[in-house]
Amino acid sequence: MPAELKAPIRVSLDRLFLDPNNPRLAATEKPGYADPNKLFDDDIQIQLEIRMRRSYKGIKGLMGSILGMGWIPVDAMLVWEHPKAKGHYVVVEGNARTTALRMIRREHQRELNRLAKAKTRPVVDPATIEELEATVRQYEQVLEDTREIEVAPVAASAPSDLSRSLPRLLGVRHISHAQQWKPYATNLYVYSLYRQLFEDSHGHTRLQLEDDLLRKTGSLVTMTHYKVRRAVQVVVAFNRFKARFEDRLPEGERFRDQDQSYFLAILEPGYAREQFAFRDADLTLAPDLEDVLFQWAFARPRGSEPEENPNILRSADDIRTWARLARYDEKMKTGFAKRLDVNRPERARPMAKVEAEYLSHKAQRSPLDTLEGLLEALKTMEVETLRAGRAQIKPAIRELLTICNDYLAILEAID
Repeated sequence: MPAELKAPIRVSLDRLFLDPNNPRLAATEKPGYADPNKLFDDDIQIQLEIRMRRSYKGIKGLMGSILGMGWIPVDAMLVWEHPKAKGHYVVVEGNARTTALRMIRREHQRELNRLAKAKTRPVVDPATIEELEATVRQYEQVLEDTREIEVAPVAASAPSDLSRSLPRLLGVRHISHAQQWKPYATNLYVYSLYRQLFEDSHGHTRLQLEDDLLRKTGSLVTMTHYKVRRAVQVVVAFNRFKARFEDRLPEGERFRDQDQSYFLAILEPGYAREQFAFRDADLTLAPDLEDVLFQWAFARPRGSEPEENPNILRSADDIRTWARLARYDEKMKTGFAKRLDVNRPERARPMAKVEAEYLSHKAQRSPLDTLEGLLEALKTMEVETLRAGRAQIKPAIRELLTICNDYLAILEAID
């Protein structure tokens, strides 16, 4: 067991409290752990549960898994007992499971009511009663198994001690381990670590990027200096952008966590970053370039599917396509990328149409040109891109490997 953890104990579920500092809850302004009133208040806990349900789309699936398979505590839930509120435990790892168990308890009463109501009806299929009774038994078994939950307390006597322990306990697990946070939650967490180090050094002054602090942050979570810098830039730039344009979105639209991927794409070295003039020391886009991004990506209702999106940029992948067009232009002396000009944003053509023209032109190239272009695109693909699109990318790569092996066999037979 890591030195930061004490021996496991059993705690009643009603003594476990969601953590408002948890990255998955996607709050940029975290209250810290010093004031118990900002952790254990009933209204705060209700709001945190609502935010967890909204931010973690898999919560219903988690509930179904717990109900179907029973409570199987494979991974320890990590908690911290507040020194000023004995018997109150902040869940620093396991907020989704805590929320799921709370929801199961509330839905148990709903299932009891459904069963009671069904039994009062004069004509009810016995199979329906049996099914409802089986459902109630599932809920009751989970309630029985989770009246007390085995947790691993973090060995921290004060909030400052907890702050030193959490980067290793959470960062290694969720940034470089299989149970990774989504990119936005990861970036928020890295940003919060950097900001705390910056404030410890400089107080509450305007945040700036400093190499020594970036490296120190990276050492806490096993990340490179470059990735820490980009995480901080993305969080600050995206949140400033949201604050400026939230009230200018089309009716019914809202910014989504995954919209940070536009800034991740802009920050990738190359053409798009040059066009948006994002330098290593910058934390935000220039206001006029923020206007361009909003006009191109968010000014029109986006629809539920990419093909329904009428904006110039349908997703962050269109920014990467823009950069790819620029590389193609340089090699083939064409001008596809220039059809999106940040200096004349109103003249920009939808990337879907520009890409179609590019693909048509590219189809007229030799097989060698096609292969070289594919190799170039694959070499520049980011890990975040692979992770975000892994469900579609894995079968595509398998098909590509099959085709390549077939071509190799043909060529070897010819030789």
